[in-house]
Amino acid sequence: MKKYFIIASMLIIATLLISATGEIYETFQGKNSTNLMRNSTFRDNWTMFVKVNLNNDGIDDFFMYDPIIGEAEAYIFKNNKLEQVYANKSFRKTWRTIIPIDFKATGTDALMFYDPVAGAAELYNIDITKKQLVLIKKWDTGWRKNWKTFLAIDVDKDFTHELFLYDPITGEAEILKFKPDGNVTSLRKYTGFRKNWQNIMEVNLNNDGIGDLFLYDPSAGVGEFYTLNEKLDLVLVKSNPSFRKNWRHIVTGDFGSGSKNGDVFMYDPVTGEAEFYRITAKGDLQKLNQTQATFRKNWSVILSGKFSPKPSYGLFFYDSSKYVANYKTIFGVNPW
Repeated sequence: MKKYFIIASMLIIATLLISATGEIYETFQGKNSTNLMRNSTFRDNWTMFVKVNLNNDGIDDFFMYDPIIGEAEAYIFKNNKLEQVYANKSFRKTWRTIIPIDFKATGTDALMFYDPVAGAAELYNIDITKKQLVLIKKWDTGWRKNWKTFLAIDVDKDFTHELFLYDPITGEAEILKFKPDGNVTSLRKYTGFRKNWQNIMEVNLNNDGIGDLFLYDPSAGVGEFYTLNEKLDLVLVKSNPSFRKNWRHIVTGDFGSGSKNGDVFMYDPVTGEAEFYRITAKGDLQKLNQTQATFRKNWSVILSGKFSPKPSYGLFFYDSSKYVANYKTIFGVNPW
């Protein structure tokens, strides 16, 4: 009996010590190259990761959130290491979207938190010196409760971020402009959107300082590219009805292809396949290399960002065995 007790105790301890993995890679010409960071001691119950610039150094940082127990942490990425600059063990548990947004053109992002059940939102700066959140604006109610996509994007060439929002229930979208005090005003409303877009990302088709859009529907295998003009009209550039249907992670950025319009990275966690594409001004995707079929199959989160002084973007990968179950608990559906 004592022997079994010792073995059981060892199993319990081993279970408690299970941690998640996080890795960051540079990219060049559509390939992962230098490994900048490999951390096998990541907390395993993070469900939401946000790429955010906290110190205006041109290198992206991280905000991590666990809505199940209500904890949040922020880290700057410095010298290929994560340095904690904020931690809160009594965070509100009902936030479902967190958006980094530089609405003052300072080079440092604020964070906007959105609660769809209450229709509430809060806007904060992170003071990394004092290691605290500083409230800019609070809305207890009044936000539409069906917004699913929030995308920070510059639509007026003033180097500030506006906010693009999408409601898949009604097929509506809207662009909001932030004032310096955090109040918002509507710039443009749209109707008639397809209702099952799962991914909406910023691209740069015109290279004119105004962000453009790439939309993807994995259920139908459809991808579309749109430009935004100075009147904020959405102009369809390319519709592709033959996309692979099972891409679950799609991120955009400059992955070293040389395209002024940006690149796309697509990943299928079921098969462990990934592909890099160059985006053309006409919305065509040009494959940069052969399909990589040896990717780890259980990456839960993938983010693109500037993680080194080099001009091309890198990729952040996070793997936790708890991610799918936690995601389903929070959002009521599987992540893929």
